[in-house]
Amino acid sequence: MDSRFLEHYQGDLDAVQARMDALLAALKSRVLGTPGAVIGTGSAAKVKLGNGFIVIVDGTQAIVAAATEVALTGSEQAISTKRFYLVSVDSAGSFTCTAGTAVAAASTPALPETPSGDVAVAAVLVETDGATTFDPGTTLLSAAGITDAYYDLDRMTDLSALGAFAHFTP
Repeated sequence: MDSRFLEHYQGDLDAVQARMDALLAALKSRVLGTPGAVIGTGSAAKVKLGNGFIVIVDGTQAIVAAATEVALTGSEQAISTKRFYLVSVDSAGSFTCTAGTAVAAASTPALPETPSGDVAVAAVLVETDGATTFDPGTTLLSAAGITDAYYDLDRMTDLSALGAFAHFTP
């Protein structure tokens, strides 16, 4: 093969390889099933994953039992703010809660980054009113002055890094 051909297309080949690597990484770590995130029933200060599901973390499978409750963690959330709390799990089935950055109630918060070695399974959006703070793990999600919303992240693998391959959403 002519070396000029390779030199000409090397950048394109490198880009395709990077996208394929990103696709492989996305497929090796994901959630199979729907976690069923809701307010905790054993403790309204926790998020309950009502359904059993399977996670695959870097190719290793873990089974999560139905009705698993996870405590929210992070610093106190101020009045008139919104914040996402991300629930993730590792290949051993251990849960982590990562608090996002609180923003003014009129703004839209971003999901925090998923910890390395974990797969995101659910998110809780907590909004405080003008008189109530939220202490994760202590304040009940059903408390007056708190508005909460629950999101399953079962099909939300981030494929944005794949560029042209992003339409192959799992």
